[in-house]
Amino acid sequence: MRGTSFPRVPPCQLRPTLPRVQDGRRLLLAIGVITSPGLPFRRTFLRAALMRFEEPQIVQRFVVGCIMKNTSQIQQEILQHGDIIVTGKADETGAACVEKSFGWWALAVHAFPAASFLAKTDDDSLNLYGNLADILRARSLVASGRMLYVGWPQYASFLPEYNVPCGWSGGPNGALSRGGCNVCKNHHFCYVRGVSTGEPINASTRGPFVFATGALQVLSRPLAARTFTGPHAAEFVRRASLSRRERFPDERNHLPWAKPWWEPWECQFEDLTVGYAIFEASQALNLSVDFVALSDMVGDAGPTVRELATQATSRARAR
Repeated sequence: MRGTSFPRVPPCQLRPTLPRVQDGRRLLLAIGVITSPGLPFRRTFLRAALMRFEEPQIVQRFVVGCIMKNTSQIQQEILQHGDIIVTGKADETGAACVEKSFGWWALAVHAFPAASFLAKTDDDSLNLYGNLADILRARSLVASGRMLYVGWPQYASFLPEYNVPCGWSGGPNGALSRGGCNVCKNHHFCYVRGVSTGEPINASTRGPFVFATGALQVLSRPLAARTFTGPHAAEFVRRASLSRRERFPDERNHLPWAKPWWEPWECQFEDLTVGYAIFEASQALNLSVDFVALSDMVGDAGPTVRELATQATSRARAR
């Protein structure tokens, strides 16, 4: 890609987890928790929660990068608990969570070859595994080979020429008409002197597509394997961290951004980006994917135990 460069990545401090079998049991679910290395108390809480809601056919792993400010805490946890996956990317960066997410999906397919479902969650989310297991054991979901995508549905579109999403919405129509899919709105590549112009965007739009919000994303193993171990995802990941060498337009001379602008992927769009990868894989491979909506079972933690008891996943409210 003209005018672009790969970010320089220092050598790994931790040995990345190899894509090989970790658990060959016939599991219902293997779930990866995207976690910040500097928040060990969250992992301690979630380990205790797993024991409380323990399901023998569910395993939980914490996912970190291989480069961070201080490796001592994670090294100690690896030795003590043996429940940490190390991806081959840097941690504690603006793109760390999305890179760890894609790293987890690709590793999990190999690490848990007999799991019916693979999932991703965050370390600020509490999963009630008893409820989640009941959902995934439903007769309609257990058919072998089905391409299933499970979670709280939202919709978006994508501008592949710029590597940016647009139109985040609660429905497919809004995912095309809202949020800068057709006009310059909230996109740096079409700003003039730091202001959105509102001018039409002359670019192709992919979508709309459905995606599961980041608190809980569940895929049947066949869908995860077809999406994250194939050439389409590999090429997308290879290009996703690219950035233009020229970071600012020449505003003094009123020169706008010149194509191709390419925005590196960011953590705030992790869940949307996973949905986009699934969408593109399903289009390229002609996959029939069914989305199972858990709309009222995934959300912010409620004020009462009664509300919490009806959910599959509760995310901590921002403080």
